[in-house]
Amino acid sequence: MMMSRAIRTREARPAMLPPSAYFLAASQMLAVARCLFNAGLLPPSGLRAALIWSEHLSRAGMRLWRQRRARRGR
Repeated sequence: MMMSRAIRTREARPAMLPPSAYFLAASQMLAVARCLFNAGLLPPSGLRAALIWSEHLSRAGMRLWRQRRARRGR
């Protein structure tokens, strides 16, 4: 059975999270990493990796926020 192109592309696209979800995930990741580091369960390299990934998440959220804001302005 053939599906229309619009349906296929919509289903293939990952679910879009609101920009705030990216910022929340980044802050929660850092909070957990700091707790683990302070408890001695995470080495400094793990804390550094969590910081880098939280920065990636924050930038992705900011990029999505800008895209949505630009789309509304049209």
